[in-house]
Amino acid sequence: MVGKYLIGEMPKGCRICMSGGKLTLFVTGLCFNRCFYCPVSMDKKRDVCYANERLVSVIDDVVEEARLMDAKGTGITGGEPLLVFDRVKTYIDLLKNIFGSSHHIHIYTTELSIRVVELVDRGLDEIRYHPVNLNIGEIDKSIVKRIREDADIGIEIPSIPGRYNDMAKLVLAARDLGFQFININELEFSEANYKQLRLMGLRIRRGHIAAVNGSMDEALKIVKWASGEVKDISIHICPSSFKDKYQYRLRLIKTAKNIAKPYEKINNDGTITKLVVETKNPKQIVKKIKIPRKMYEISRNKFETSVRYIDKLVEIKNVKIYRYTYLPTYDRKILVIDEVT
Repeated sequence: MVGKYLIGEMPKGCRICMSGGKLTLFVTGLCFNRCFYCPVSMDKKRDVCYANERLVSVIDDVVEEARLMDAKGTGITGGEPLLVFDRVKTYIDLLKNIFGSSHHIHIYTTELSIRVVELVDRGLDEIRYHPVNLNIGEIDKSIVKRIREDADIGIEIPSIPGRYNDMAKLVLAARDLGFQFININELEFSEANYKQLRLMGLRIRRGHIAAVNGSMDEALKIVKWASGEVKDISIHICPSSFKDKYQYRLRLIKTAKNIAKPYEKINNDGTITKLVVETKNPKQIVKKIKIPRKMYEISRNKFETSVRYIDKLVEIKNVKIYRYTYLPTYDRKILVIDEVT
């Protein structure tokens, strides 16, 4: 398949991610590299572990988070995951034992060594090697060949404006070494890399929240060139907007379906909306407007219910009605509280 964003076949890990089916397992913030484009926030640049937005305290937290979103796979990331090699082995064993061999696991790493082969032997399905600053360095071709016997292996890089030649050289080197695919991510501003990217003269792309201007153009030029010049390797561009439109939104929707109460509304963006009604007589009010028992929860001088009852509730005196919209994440982050009048 040849297209604007894809040459060849999209990696399996990406296909699962596109459906919202990948758990993001951030196994550590430790890393010896100092990539100027690194998006990892300062509070995560230490030895902490997160399953999606959830800080992992015990290993069962990872399993619970995966179940809440009906995860079909897991992406192991960091930091540099191989700095906590035993931890990674433990999580691969855990996820495969709990969810079965079909649970697809990929890892992002700056290391290609016999240790990666060991992870493949334990069930790792896909390796995404990250050459720091687009420098592929010295790669043992036999390691790539050995990995390919039981797993998929590719390269993942950001598209850096002005680095077209470096990316083109990397594509050719990756093909010659036997890599199966290259993922090119549209570069994004984050709190962690904003200052450095601005010092380099980079700007936010017009009409976007975080995408770096020129990054997508550079990536598209690579695909256009490679479509006529390069064979035997797939190339896939991941736009900045993809995360919100597909990956994040669909993952939220999957989780929302598992955690939403009967009276809570799941929105198209994956958020959840409910009403919170403050009153001295919650039982009296739910009885008066005939709310079915499963459609409310009472807590002291207030109750929660569905937005479908707004019209009836606003007619009642001496109550305060609030519309809550929140994320179905572990912390149930509240996004909006509107008073209904």
